[in-house]
Amino acid sequence: LAYTTPSSMPDLCFFTCQQHNPENFWNPANQRHQNTAKGVERVVVVHDRPVETVGFLKGYIGGSPVFDKAQGVSLATKKGAVAVMMPEGARAVFGDDPALFDGRRARFAAIVFEVDNLAITELTLRTNNVPHRREDHQIIVPSGAAFGVLLAFQEKAKP
Repeated sequence: LAYTTPSSMPDLCFFTCQQHNPENFWNPANQRHQNTAKGVERVVVVHDRPVETVGFLKGYIGGSPVFDKAQGVSLATKKGAVAVMMPEGARAVFGDDPALFDGRRARFAAIVFEVDNLAITELTLRTNNVPHRREDHQIIVPSGAAFGVLLAFQEKAKP
C-alpha cells in the first residue's frame, strides 16, 4: 500500500496497493448489485487548471492523456478512467452541485458507475429513499446524499 499527494492537487491523496491473494476477497456473489452496477466507468476530479495534473497522472496511471478543450483531460485505466474537469465542464455534464464548485483548487467530485439497466437503478434508488434526479442518459445522486461526492449512473451503450 502506497500513498501520495501531488503538488498540483494538494488537497487530494492517491493510493495504490497490490493484492497477493485476490481470490480471498473477490466473491462473485458480492459483484452483483441490486442497482445493476457493473463497475466504475470513471472518477472525476474538478480542478481549475486540469493541464497542471497531467504530469502526475501520467506517472501514476500511465497511458496517454486525452484532452478536451471544453472539459479537461482524462486518462484511461484497465478498468475505467480518471477525468480532470474544469468546473464549467463538470457543470455541463453533471449539473449544479456543491461538490463540483466548493472553492478548493482540486477535489474528488464525482464517481460515474456503469449500470446494466438505468430503470432498475432508478427503482432501487427510489425504493431506498435515495435522493436522485434523472437527466437524459444518466441518474445523478447529489453529493449531499453521498458523503460529499456526486454519484452518476449511466447505462452502457448497446452495440
